[in-house]
Amino acid sequence: MIQNKHKLAFLLCLLLMATTAFGASEAEYKKLAKTWTLRADGSQEFRYNMELTLFTHTAMNGTYGESFIVYNPQYQELKINSSYTRQKDGTIIKTPDNAFVEVLPRNAADAPAYNHLKEMVVVHTGLELGATIYLDYTVTSRPGYLPEVDVFEELLQTSPVKEYTLSIVTPETKEVAFTLANNNAKPSVKQGNGVRTTTWTLRNLPASSRAPFVSVRNGDVPFLAATTYASEGEALATLSKQFNPAGDLQLTTLAESLTEGKDKDEDKLQAILEYTTNHVASNKLTLDQTGYRLRPADAVMSTAYGTEAEKANQT
Repeated sequence: MIQNKHKLAFLLCLLLMATTAFGASEAEYKKLAKTWTLRADGSQEFRYNMELTLFTHTAMNGTYGESFIVYNPQYQELKINSSYTRQKDGTIIKTPDNAFVEVLPRNAADAPAYNHLKEMVVVHTGLELGATIYLDYTVTSRPGYLPEVDVFEELLQTSPVKEYTLSIVTPETKEVAFTLANNNAKPSVKQGNGVRTTTWTLRNLPASSRAPFVSVRNGDVPFLAATTYASEGEALATLSKQFNPAGDLQLTTLAESLTEGKDKDEDKLQAILEYTTNHVASNKLTLDQTGYRLRPADAVMSTAYGTEAEKANQT
């Protein structure tokens, strides 16, 4: 009986240790800040600032060993404001020049039309348990490249965040429409010198869930959606003016062959959708990464690949 009690106690200890191991965070964001600035001349600036402390070897050697920044050098300029590691004893290790590696974005690898995009890989150096990574960079877009500020941010990160600040800076006459889901934080709005600054400060956010079926679509993920578009119609107009004009011979011929023998509009749409899904490859470049630009539908069809927005244009 006593022996069984010892076994039970031992098993409980193992269970507690396992729970602690799996429940502990790999890392923690001491600070995370993102600022979107729309200037009066139409240029935009995105600034990113993080302080991330590492707790595990997985975080140090895998999860957070690198940071990735996608930008378009034809219209955007990337500036690394600061990048360094503060080790546990306070020693500062500045990121060396050869730790900034420029490559083709992974999502553009099989999309020649987007091979002009760049991805800056920042390899964080001097890492050890208890070290803190500091990264501060700015991406500046030329006037007209990004039509408006249009933000969609899932708020939970892969590790907990002590303080998360999101700010949108606009000309004073520009209104910011927003939705903050599954979080009660209220924005602060400051105006002066012709500028309006809207800021959300969130504290002590948990790590994002790894459970299956947890998603924005299911309504259980907090997010911020914000835009300076005056209306949904104005936002859609930015894309719709790029849609193929009616009467494109190549597309008309293909559509007729796909919908031959189908009388209902629903059946015709389904046939076109199935073709687009099965015969046009997808890449995950987002609208902001492509500058809210779509290739013509005939170009997408002839190259047999497209972004999500471009494939939607096919139907």
